[in-house]
Amino acid sequence: MGIFLCLSGILSFLGVLVISKKKISQQTALKIFTCAAFIGLVIFSGCRALDVGNDTPMYVRYFNRVDGLHDISKYQNRFEFLFRVFVCAIAQFFDSPHALLFISSLVIIFISFRVIYKNSVTPWYSVLMYLFLMFYYNSMCLMRQYIAVALCMVALSYLAEHKWIKFIIFVVAAGLFHTSALVVLIMLPLMSLPFNKGKKWWYVVGAVGAALCIDKLIGFLVRLFPRYAHYLNSEDYYLQNQIGTVIKIIVWALLFFVVDYVYDRYSDGTYGEKLEYFAALLGFSISLASLQGAILSRISTYFVIMFCISIPNALDKLPVRKTKYQLATLIMAGCFAYNMLIFVFRPYWSGVLPYTFWK
Repeated sequence: MGIFLCLSGILSFLGVLVISKKKISQQTALKIFTCAAFIGLVIFSGCRALDVGNDTPMYVRYFNRVDGLHDISKYQNRFEFLFRVFVCAIAQFFDSPHALLFISSLVIIFISFRVIYKNSVTPWYSVLMYLFLMFYYNSMCLMRQYIAVALCMVALSYLAEHKWIKFIIFVVAAGLFHTSALVVLIMLPLMSLPFNKGKKWWYVVGAVGAALCIDKLIGFLVRLFPRYAHYLNSEDYYLQNQIGTVIKIIVWALLFFVVDYVYDRYSDGTYGEKLEYFAALLGFSISLASLQGAILSRISTYFVIMFCISIPNALDKLPVRKTKYQLATLIMAGCFAYNMLIFVFRPYWSGVLPYTFWK
């Protein structure tokens, strides 16, 4: 835990340095922050021991059982096609499963950073949210899904630019890493809906209503993603972590309120704002529904990760500078408190503790 606390402390200090008016320019400070964040996150994730991360041992076993690209057909009932290609391609050139962990971490973090730095008005703030809201730690536990999540971030970035074909291609590619990613295709019809103050509350009511009618939605998801149906009745994942699910719902609800409040009053009505709003609404409503089905908590990740972009973008629209900084500080303090709450009181929720370096 000490390693991650030190990493968080260093990045927080560098983040403050970016906005301070000290001896170095803001641009130079941002470059230092970016290099430190990227290198630090890749090293701690990519060089972790083979048993760090809930699902890591499963992927290590799979890597050890394949011997290059001619083994792509193995485990086709367990793993999606592109993930099998990804693992077998690494096994073609490397014998150690550490290569799988390092390359997958490099891919996830590089893509996530690229999307963040392209779409966030305050990228260093977004990176800290990515860390403090546990997305970074979850990526070590759910390697396959987080490659899909990163690809969906790219897809949503293209959708914000009206590039629908590229959006579909990247979502389908993500689905070939983790089938659940196909749920992101729902953003395509949603983006055709009107985006104005009068309509948004109807969307909120409809989303919350759908979350309350969860039984039918769960049945649909089981038919759509049958291989993940066992999560619905998993005592280890659902019952023991129900408190964690409630805490997540509160966090996503508060962040959605910030996005909704700011966009309701200061929105420019752009297509990108519309995408960020619907992603925030879907993330909150799906997480709310996860009280009755743990699989939905994982599915909400495809949308809630966009808070790392929509929150700083929303804060940037606040007209009063003092209010902007106060709210930004409050939100970041809340994210840090959420991170510390898990590490101190429920460390096993992180999935990466106890952490061991390269074993």
